[in-house]
Formats: sequence, C-alpha cells, structure tokens
Amino acid sequence: MTYYRDLSPYEYGESDRPMVNVGWLGRGREFPTGPVAPTVVAGLARLAVDERNVYRGWHECEFCDAESPIEFPGPEGSLLLGHAEVHITGPDGVVYAAPTLILHYIEAHEYRPPTEFLSAVAQMTEGRLVERGDRWELPMGGRVVEQCLVDHAFSLRCDEAHLIRIEGPMTYWDSNGWPHQVDPDSEPVGMGVLLQLLRRTVVSAEAAGGLQIEFDDQSRLQVEPDDYEAWSYAGPDGMRVVSLPGGDLAIWQRKP
Repeated sequence: MTYYRDLSPYEYGESDRPMVNVGWLGRGREFPTGPVAPTVVAGLARLAVDERNVYRGWHECEFCDAESPIEFPGPEGSLLLGHAEVHITGPDGVVYAAPTLILHYIEAHEYRPPTEFLSAVAQMTEGRLVERGDRWELPMGGRVVEQCLVDHAFSLRCDEAHLIRIEGPMTYWDSNGWPHQVDPDSEPVGMGVLLQLLRRTVVSAEAAGGLQIEFDDQSRLQVEPDDYEAWSYAGPDGMRVVSLPGGDLAIWQRKP
C-alpha cells in the first residue's frame, strides 16, 4: 500500500473536497502505537460499512501474513478489509480519509491514529442513536456488560450511562447456538441462564419494535414487541427508547 504521513493532504484517490490522510502505513515506516478504546474501534467498524473509493483489487497487510482479504467483525457480519476507504468528518469540518485496513492495523499491530481522528470517530458514533432504514442502532457497540440485574424484569447495564431493561419474553441464543426462552414473569431462577452475558462485549444492539443484541461470543438476545412495553433503553444526556404496545418506538434524544 502507498505510504502517506498521517494528517498529510489526501491524494490517493478522487475527492470532491479536501481531505487528510490517516492510517496509510507502509513497511519500513515507523508508526505510533498505543491503546485505542474498544468503543472507538467498534464505532469505526460501524462507519467502515459505508465504503468509499472502492478499489478493483485487495491491499495486503505489509506487517504480517494475514490472508487477504482480511476479515474484521462488523455490525452486520464480517467486514472485508483492504479494498476501500472510510471517510470521517470531524466537528471542525476536517475530513479524514483512511484505508479500511486501519481496523486491522489497530487491532493486530497496535497502531494508534492521531487523537483528532479518534475524537472525530467518537463524536460521530458515541452517544447517538443511528437510524438505518427501518431500524435504530443503539450506541452500545463495543461496551462491556458490567451488571445483570433481576427484579420483575431483566436488565443489562454496560456503564453508568447505558441500561437496557427487558420486561417481556425473550429468546437467548447462547454461544453454542442453543435457544433459551426466558420470561421475566416466571420464576427468577429462569433468568439464571442470562448471567452468561456478564462481562460480555456488545457487538451491536438494534431496535425495530423488537430488540436484538449481539455479543462477542456469538450469543444474542432477542425481544419481540408485546401488548405492553416489552423493553426500554436509557442512555446518556436523557436519551431514551421505549418499545410501546404493538411495537412502535418512542424515542427521546438531544438534538445534535
């Protein structure tokens, strides 16, 4: 892959606006390393679904023997890296152009992109509901389940700002693919199987009347609409989503 210094003017492909480079790494060139928040990586993976400047062939990683195309977990299945770009717009209007291989560089080679790029990704993905056709994506991707709460409902808390409360019947597919029917109205011991979700990382959480949450061990939790409020989500800044009787969604969130 052609090497470009981070934050240098973009010139690899066509563009109708000025952009700067991020993540165009090359063999023999040093690059910064360091931790990147899992929520930011998950957010970047969500944004990478929208491929820009798709190439005819596949770029390989020059730092390892990973088979091309390299796969990376995305919000709707595996992303194939190495034949497109992801474009990120910062709050100051700066547009960053990165090869999709940046996800592999971060995860496999500990590359740390510039702070302003990471901040732009966080600004675009954290703490906002994202509408995708007939579904809403809850901002929980990359977050770790820190608490499982049981009373007259079952709740998942990822941190102080993100809580899902489920009052209706649900189906939990464990990491082996076995389905478990769970009803909070039954004996509390029946919800014990859901404790397997503790310390799991949320890959995606999508609402379309019902709710589906996928986790990093291939397990998933699904809630169907009901004749009453089957589930609700509470997020930062007063953000709230409620599944109303019949499956319509009531949504509150601060305007951007």
